[in-house]
Amino acid sequence: MAYAGKSDNPRPASIPAAVPSRTSSTLAVGVAIGLLMGATVALLFAPMAGRDVRRNLRRGVRRAKHRGRDVWEDLSDELRRARRQFARARRDRIRGAEDSDAPEP
Repeated sequence: MAYAGKSDNPRPASIPAAVPSRTSSTLAVGVAIGLLMGATVALLFAPMAGRDVRRNLRRGVRRAKHRGRDVWEDLSDELRRARRQFARARRDRIRGAEDSDAPEP
């Protein structure tokens, strides 16, 4: 086959263009279903009675709620502290600029 020079129309690639697929969403649904089935089987074969499992679940949810509240309070304290520091630094910067603009006696 002889070389005929550069063509205006490039040859199509042997790999087809990326076509949107449902692979990622299918994978996510499969993982979610697997997690639910695994949790169900784990609860069914748990060595504790159902009443104990439910009590432990309630305790776990309660603890997670308290931890979440603590984290949220810590975050709000940090944001409040950062806002105060920012306002203080801004105020100091403005005062410093005013002092440097004032004529010296």
